[in-house]
Amino acid sequence: MLIAVLIYMFVPSVNRGLNTIMKMFATGDFEVVKAFVASYGIYAAIVSFLLMVLQSIVAPFTCFSYYFLLMQIFFWLVEGSDFCRGPVPW
Repeated sequence: MLIAVLIYMFVPSVNRGLNTIMKMFATGDFEVVKAFVASYGIYAAIVSFLLMVLQSIVAPFTCFSYYFLLMQIFFWLVEGSDFCRGPVPW
């Protein structure tokens, strides 16, 4: 963790990149976040899958916020999927 903090503090490109990402999330505008994630193409889905596996191994009880974020980014990003239509009317 200390290494990650030091990299953030002393590598300007990492600092700028993470600050930009944090500003996107701070606005609450998921359209901006969707566009950012979509710019990575298939790599976004691969990293998302790997993060899901990692969080299930490391901290299985803290996954709600991560799943909610994925739902916001991926399920509504795909036009025409069943997830775009909202809740199922029973």
